[in-house]
Amino acid sequence: MVHIVGVHGIGQGGTGHRQVAEDWEGAILDGIDEIGVVLEQDFSFSLAYWTDLLSPDVRHLGPEDDPIDDGVPMSEAEAAFVVDMFTDRLGEDTVERIEQAPDEELGPPAMSPLVNRLIAELDGWSKSEGRNEKRSVGGRLVRASREVYRYLFVPELARPVRDRVARNLAENTSIVVAHSLGSVIAYDLLRGDEIPSGWGIRKRTLITCGSPLGFPTVRRALGFEDGTILDPLPGVHWVNVYDEKDVVTAGRGLDQEPFVIDEKVDNGLRDPHSARKYLRSEPMARTILAADR
Repeated sequence: MVHIVGVHGIGQGGTGHRQVAEDWEGAILDGIDEIGVVLEQDFSFSLAYWTDLLSPDVRHLGPEDDPIDDGVPMSEAEAAFVVDMFTDRLGEDTVERIEQAPDEELGPPAMSPLVNRLIAELDGWSKSEGRNEKRSVGGRLVRASREVYRYLFVPELARPVRDRVARNLAENTSIVVAHSLGSVIAYDLLRGDEIPSGWGIRKRTLITCGSPLGFPTVRRALGFEDGTILDPLPGVHWVNVYDEKDVVTAGRGLDQEPFVIDEKVDNGLRDPHSARKYLRSEPMARTILAADR
């Protein structure tokens, strides 16, 4: 039996548990079908769905319920974290130049003037590269940064989320697939002491995709000093799938970790962070099939 547990990010959670689970399972099976290989064992999939911990009525999640909506003001600490994420992506010299520029009325009023200018800078850089994403690239990085900040610095959210994911893991779980913020949650859980009993009996596979774990800002928040590697996950075969155009990955994989296998994909120009595109990619399919044997 190949049992896969999926861990989503905040962005995939607003349509309800059943729909997200069906989308993920369908995308994974489509990817396997596209490479023309048949699973040798029975297949099952479950989604560790935790968005209801964020909002009491996820089926009608709107801006007024969304703690990271553009209209929700940032605290000073949250804004500083977002700026650090942009610094990781754009470089210190670029951010210093933008900090010295005169204030402009750009973007949602809830964002600080500096964050608005950083969004404009990253969007301009993206367009100069010929990219045609359907969403603001800078806006996507802001939202991803706020997702990660909320998980890492709001303990009353983080612990219940890890508990929910842990309850979905069982002795027969062979693969964990985690996208975006879900990759941070999955890694944080698996490296800690909250792993369910029986988890360490046999080798497992972790597949992260669209992961922000390559950002130094995120790694520092997890307790790792600059220049150090992440803690390895004993008994876990870790494959990381990324697209260089995906701003949430900082445009790079996790190849600084000797125990992580990076797989680069091309998700196109419109939405390189798309969970569905990652889930149906060839490296995803081949990693799942390898774990099947």
